[in-house]
Amino acid sequence: MSKEKKQSAENIPQPSLQAFPVSVVYAKEDDAMASELKYSLLALEKLQKIKLHDLSSLTEEGQIKEEDTAQLRNSAMVLILISPDLMSKDFCYSEEMGILAERARLKQQTLLPIILRPTPFWKELSIGKFDELPKDGDALSEYEELDRALFEVAKGVKKHLHKLIEKAHEEVSL
Repeated sequence: MSKEKKQSAENIPQPSLQAFPVSVVYAKEDDAMASELKYSLLALEKLQKIKLHDLSSLTEEGQIKEEDTAQLRNSAMVLILISPDLMSKDFCYSEEMGILAERARLKQQTLLPIILRPTPFWKELSIGKFDELPKDGDALSEYEELDRALFEVAKGVKKHLHKLIEKAHEEVSL
C-alpha cells in the first residue's frame, strides 16, 4: 500500500469496528436548529454508524477551542452549519477552515455545508466550493415543513456516509 493511501486509511475508522466520527460546527446562536438537525441524525448514531461531536463552543474571538481542533481534524465528516451568525465568527476565515477545505479536496475528509438560514457570501469561503445540503441550496429556515427539510439533509448525510463506508472497505481490502 502506498504511503499516501496508508495515511488516508489511518484517518478513516474501520467500519466494522467503530462509528465514523462526525463533527458538527455551528454558532451558539443556532443551538435550536442545530439540535433539530442532530436529532434527525440520531438514528445513525444509535445504529453506531456515526459518532456526533458537537463543536459549537467557539471562543469569544470566534475560533475553535484548541482542544477541539484535533477532534475536528480527526473527523471523517464535518458538518458546517451555515448561518449569518457563523459567518460573523473568525473561524470561517481562519487557517483551520482552509485546512478543512483542503483535506476535503484531497478526499481525506468529507465536508458538508448545511444551510440553516439565508447567508450572503458563504459561497466565497473556502468551503463554498463543496455541495451544500439541502440540495436545492435553500436554507432550512425557509422550508414550510422543517421536518421534511431535515429529512432531506439526513438523507444527504447518509449518502455521504455510504461513500465513506465504501472507501473504508476498499482500503481495508488493499
